Amino acid sequence: MLKEAIDVLVEKKKVTTEGEQNPQIPAIQAFIQEELQRQKAISDALPDDRNNNWTMINNCFTDMIGVTVR
Repeated sequence: MLKEAIDVLVEKKKVTTEGEQNPQIPAIQAFIQEELQRQKAISDALPDDRNNNWTMINNCFTDMIGVTVR
């Protein structure tokens, strides 16, 4: 069903101008919403690996631009 909906969208886009808007296609919208939820669930399940220590990257940046930070 999704492939058919995409085929319909491709055909519509072939005969419309760049700025022209077309109505949303329910099958494509449903896929997007489901995929967003699925990806959010995956990302929410990942461990937090953020590194809040910016010293190393700041030093690298200032070295690259030739600035001395005191």
